Amino acid sequence: MLRVMRAVWGALIAAGVMFFAVDAEAQSDAERRQSVQADINRATDCITQRVRTHSGFRAAVLAGDISDLLGEALRPCAEHILAMSAAHDRNFGGGTGRAFVMGDFNERLDADVRARLKPQIDRILASRGQQPRQQQLTAESNRARAAAYECAYREAARMLRTNETAEAVAKAAVLLCQVQVQIAVRAIGRAVGLNTVTPRMEREMDTIMRDQVMAQVIARRGDLANQSANPPPPQAATAGRNADDPSLARSRPLVAPLETCLRSAVQGTTTGRMVARDAALTTAIDICRSEIEALGRALFVDRAKPTLDEGRVTALEFAKRLTGEILDR
Repeated sequence: MLRVMRAVWGALIAAGVMFFAVDAEAQSDAERRQSVQADINRATDCITQRVRTHSGFRAAVLAGDISDLLGEALRPCAEHILAMSAAHDRNFGGGTGRAFVMGDFNERLDADVRARLKPQIDRILASRGQQPRQQQLTAESNRARAAAYECAYREAARMLRTNETAEAVAKAAVLLCQVQVQIAVRAIGRAVGLNTVTPRMEREMDTIMRDQVMAQVIARRGDLANQSANPPPPQAATAGRNADDPSLARSRPLVAPLETCLRSAVQGTTTGRMVARDAALTTAIDICRSEIEALGRALFVDRAKPTLDEGRVTALEFAKRLTGEILDR
């Protein structure tokens, strides 16, 4: 730090900055110190501001060493440092300013800046151990919310063929899953830093879930109606591929769009070019992600798979197998 201070001082002299020796006035030591203090504060405040706004401030605090940041802050604050030195010369005699800057001021600078930044430093040090905990709370809230949705979708699927309106089915499904909903709301509250969950939060969660479940009920009822009006031929092209997993037969309306997407993706990827088989398969799967997700969700809503994750895994495996068959033809 002293080396940096000397370098800055030398640069100022080289730039033509003049330092004048002025006789100290006939004042008491207390009066002279008070007269200089305002300039000391301005110089220290300038350096403190530079350190606080430095992009490496957090990392330096966590490392326990801000000396590099202090060194970088000296040159931008040179005007205040010179004013402080001149004030010292005026009050304590010519030449004392430089000695003060290189000595007492330099030695106390780290402690003085840290004192000014204590609230920010304390927050950074306190947050060091909170990050893993926050990640854990967020993960718990995500799992609890997913469990609540899975419960609601499962209950709604049991009522798909009733004459109740989609809104009534959704409301009943969410009501049957109130325990899971309350668990999810409490987990979300903990993740956002709330100690207690308000009735308003529970109502908002209920409303959001009802809207989502109602949309699923409407979509699945449409699929069921299309399936009844247009039953697939007994020798459908995908019948053989569905035989190894009977659950896919229930979601046949969404298998055909997936197959169409995969065929188009393979054709667009391989036509007129040499493409490795694995690369072509991966590209086709990426292009048809939305169709795969729709099939996976349908497998869960139709109760062909007990969880949404299992539905997604089955849909993805089926899509990979089907893409391989298309590529091998």
